[in-house]
Amino acid sequence: NPLASPGLVGSASGAALGASLALYTGLAASSWLALPLGGVMGSLLATLLVYTLAGRAAGTATLILAGVAVNSIALALISLLINLAPSPYAVREIVLWMLGSIANHSMSDFWIMLPGTLLGWTLLAGTGRPLDALTLGEETAHTLGVNLDRLRWRIFLAVALAVGSAVSITGAIGFIGLVSPHLMRPLVGFQPGK
Repeated sequence: NPLASPGLVGSASGAALGASLALYTGLAASSWLALPLGGVMGSLLATLLVYTLAGRAAGTATLILAGVAVNSIALALISLLINLAPSPYAVREIVLWMLGSIANHSMSDFWIMLPGTLLGWTLLAGTGRPLDALTLGEETAHTLGVNLDRLRWRIFLAVALAVGSAVSITGAIGFIGLVSPHLMRPLVGFQPGK
């Protein structure tokens, strides 16, 4: 679905919830690894929940509807964290992080983000032909020999790792996940496999 962004299928909001929990509990202040791990774990759990809610034989529309539900739950839980924050400083830290920014980040933040992102990209390697077949529809892709369950899991894990790593460092910048694929499509001839 061309409108399915990481924010819409729940992985970005799950990452935001995981990172917000790390900020809320103070783990982010005690360990440099807590914020990215919180983001990745939140993204992975949200992705797993979406896939579980949608069911094994779910179509694209069902997955997106499950993602919208998980996205709403994660955002509601973030709002709850902000309301229950123990101090105004914790509220400020969570809210500023939620606004998202790439300002004031260093190369050390890049190196923290890199392992999860590279692992996500590695999982995406080799999915070009199945994704090209999937543009013809799920039934057609299945008849062409694409294992849809394995492809979904692989893409879900890849997106969760890459998005969770990026969101844990930059915060939730929602429009990037929706706009960037549309900016990249003309550069690859509108073929997902490239």
